[in-house]
Amino acid sequence: MGLEELKQAGITLILYICFGVYLGFGVILMSIGGWYWSNAGAVGATAVYLLLVGFIMLIIGGISLWANFKGMWFMLFLIELFNIALFLVCAHPVARAPQNLRWPATTHWF
Repeated sequence: MGLEELKQAGITLILYICFGVYLGFGVILMSIGGWYWSNAGAVGATAVYLLLVGFIMLIIGGISLWANFKGMWFMLFLIELFNIALFLVCAHPVARAPQNLRWPATTHWF
């Protein structure tokens, strides 16, 4: 086994581990979304958001494992572009949170 084959096998193994963790996070997000949905009075956008993002992560993780198994590098590149977009969608509410915590300009204390 040459150095190139060893490098290729190492990269493939690391990708399997990363995509397995990705699938795990998808399951965790869906579980948290389902638990949040089941609480009384907690039906809202947060539960739907968690369930939807978790489901998308499961789909993308499965496609990623399949593409890694088949060695489809262009497909993995497209999946990583989608992952960047998914990260930006997930980070948007967090980045906007400090703006929502400001006091309105018309607040009077007396």
